[in-house]
Amino acid sequence: MPESEFTTVYAGSPVDTQILKTILEEAGLNVFLKDEIMGTMVKGAQAVEVVMPTDEVEQAIPIVQQFIQEAADPVEDDS
Repeated sequence: MPESEFTTVYAGSPVDTQILKTILEEAGLNVFLKDEIMGTMVKGAQAVEVVMPTDEVEQAIPIVQQFIQEAADPVEDDS
């Protein structure tokens, strides 16, 4: 596939992008991380990107939106 057939659906920390990648893969989507090594090795490096085939983006949007929402509003621990 030419590069133009891929779309970045999220960019963030190495930990967040790995979590989202796993969630998307569990949903049956094809995903890879761009700049993963630089993001983990170089402090202050650019964000790691979650990239996938453009024809699967529509399926991923609700999953990514839920991930972002949950990251913004973490569940409080009542213990």
